[in-house]
Amino acid sequence: MTGKDKKRPFEDLGGDRATKMLRLGVVGPRRGVDDLIDRLRTPDGWAWWETCMGELGEGSAKEAANRLVLGKGDLNFISSSKERHKAKMGSGNPAPVRLAAMASYYVCVAAALVHHKKTITGQDSDLLSEALADLAASVPEPWADMLGKASIGGVKKKPKKSV
Repeated sequence: MTGKDKKRPFEDLGGDRATKMLRLGVVGPRRGVDDLIDRLRTPDGWAWWETCMGELGEGSAKEAANRLVLGKGDLNFISSSKERHKAKMGSGNPAPVRLAAMASYYVCVAAALVHHKKTITGQDSDLLSEALADLAASVPEPWADMLGKASIGGVKKKPKKSV
């Protein structure tokens, strides 16, 4: 068998597939928030986001921003809203519903952290902080500012127990 006859092991690896494989090796497995960020990076992503934010309660996205971004939402409303949206994130719902619910979920978590200094999720603090920072880089203002603040100052790490 000559060198020309030997099949190169990665010959059938297309560009998209190679990129995905490299990304897995560099950044680890894909997170749910990555799907949300991909949706936000589509041409209508920010308009879609505003629609999602308008569904956080009665009224428009602007009214939702006033309640959550400006700290006018009480913790009970934020916690119950987070739970309602968390339930919609289940695999039984279509992808658009899950992504919209995830958007609202993260906004509620961020609002509780920034305005009430409360963690209303059981997610690992480092992973949550990273997800909030990545999401903040993909959403319009005033949401980006609140998510960014939550990612750096709002996530409190649990103290390690001394032995």
